[in-house]
Amino acid sequence: MSRFGPFASVFESGEYLTLLHMSSDAQIAIDRIEQIIGTYDAIPWIRILFEKANWRPHLVGAMALLLDGGRASGIDALWRAIDRGSWVNPQLVVAAYFRDPNFSIAALTRITTRPRRFNSKTLSSLLQIAAEFPSLSALIKEVQEGRDGRDQAAATASHWKKEVITEFARRGRFLVPLTMEERTAS
Repeated sequence: MSRFGPFASVFESGEYLTLLHMSSDAQIAIDRIEQIIGTYDAIPWIRILFEKANWRPHLVGAMALLLDGGRASGIDALWRAIDRGSWVNPQLVVAAYFRDPNFSIAALTRITTRPRRFNSKTLSSLLQIAAEFPSLSALIKEVQEGRDGRDQAAATASHWKKEVITEFARRGRFLVPLTMEERTAS
C-alpha cells in the first residue's frame, strides 16, 4: 500500500478535489471513501491522513471521519491538523463540529488561547461554526467585534457544512453533532 493506505485510490483518481467545495461530483469520492471504510480497518489510516503536512489528505480524512459516524478515534489527530494550520481548516472545523462531542470546549479553548500557528482562517472558521452554541455567543460577539472583518473562511465553513448535510441527507443519513454518549457507545 502507498503512504495513504487504502485511501490511495481517492488521490490517484483526483476525486478528492471534488470534496473541496462539495461539487456535484463529490458523490463519487464519498462513495469511494465509504467503501474503503467498510472494507478496511481504516482508523489507523485516517489518523495518518491528518498527520501529513499537505491539505489533500486532511480533506479526505475529514470526510472519512464524517462517514465513519464517529467511531474512528481520529478526533485528536483532526484537532492537531487544525492547530498546525491547514489550507482546508474550514472543512476540518466542520468535521470536528460533527464528530467531536466536546467541540464547544475545544473551540472555546482555541478561540481564547490561540495556539502558536493559529491563523485568521482558523479563527473565522471556529467563530462561524461555534456560533451555534448559545453558551459561546457572548465570547464570539466580543471576538468578532475586535476583528477587522471576516475573511472567506467563515463563508467556506458555512457552505461546506450546508453541502455536507445535504449530501448525507441524499444518502438517507442525517448528520448531526455527536453527543458524548453516542461517541462512547460506538
